[in-house]
Amino acid sequence: MGRAGSNRLRLCASCRETGSYSKKINRFCRISFARKNARTFLLFSFLVLTSISLAAESAGLLQKLVRGAIVTADGKPVTNAIVEIRDLRGLQIGRSLTDSAGRFEISAAAQPEEYIVVVTKGYLIKDQRIALDRRDIEIAIALPLASEDVAPEPPQQTVSAPQLSIKTKTWKHLESAHAQFSKGNLPEAAMEVARALKIDPACAPAFTMRAFLRLAEKDQAGAVEDAKIAILLDPHAAESFVALAMAYNSLKQFEKARETASHALGLHPDSFQGRLELAKSFYGEGDLILALRELELVGVDFPDVHLVRGNVLMGLDRSEEAVDEFGIFLKEAPSDSRTGQIRALIAAARKSISATAGQE
Repeated sequence: MGRAGSNRLRLCASCRETGSYSKKINRFCRISFARKNARTFLLFSFLVLTSISLAAESAGLLQKLVRGAIVTADGKPVTNAIVEIRDLRGLQIGRSLTDSAGRFEISAAAQPEEYIVVVTKGYLIKDQRIALDRRDIEIAIALPLASEDVAPEPPQQTVSAPQLSIKTKTWKHLESAHAQFSKGNLPEAAMEVARALKIDPACAPAFTMRAFLRLAEKDQAGAVEDAKIAILLDPHAAESFVALAMAYNSLKQFEKARETASHALGLHPDSFQGRLELAKSFYGEGDLILALRELELVGVDFPDVHLVRGNVLMGLDRSEEAVDEFGIFLKEAPSDSRTGQIRALIAAARKSISATAGQE
């Protein structure tokens, strides 16, 4: 076989060198090269796949197939839900979308350990711990029902009826209050809010603004009261739910904060502050992987995002990444009252990293 192959190669070479042409010989040459190249490609592919398989096995990784159904609490299939598999440090190893029947499949290389399956649909979220101790795993997860008291989101580019009824003079005072608040001039901001409420005692944005002011003054109970009034006056305003979620997080009432932040995202899915408050509530409840996922979706470079992410990463034993996040926070908010605590956290994290490196 080797000699025949050698003769064929010489024959093809002679065709090229002499410039002579024969349809039969030319076709014969193409077929010979095609067969040879195909054998070479198959051999190369086999070697690559074998090396990948051996590398995965040496790391304790085996290919797993996780499939199942995502349904609502009343048993209906959930379409286009995002299904993720993450390890216990929050790193994603697989992701999929459910089909029209609520089914999904994820194939991933994983160790025979415990992992977290995270399912999201809009602002609804559910997680479940599973053990990838078999090659083929079937699961079913039920998403919680949407709360009935969540107001429907108004159409894009529209405002609610209560906001349309606000007088121009009232809006001017609210804009001035916001400008003063941004400068850190809380007394003047409070005066502008008071002027707005004198003109319009049922102005929902004024109560929302006053809730944020009370949060800045560490008056969480007052902020809860004002935010609730704002929600009663205008249940379509996401900012009021954000203010209430912030107040609940400050009071360490994390379950209420989670529900309220979810309401805010139901009204305004792009609210970065609503998602940040949801992440804070998950962190407060000890659901670090859910907190990390929400922070990944924030998409805004804001000091508190880095601070919360740093705390979450510390809890997930990812100290080096946490130090980076804390460092960004210190650069972006050098005069923040929490800088001393953050520097202490960085020092403790670096000490832990050095100790781990020394053990290795």
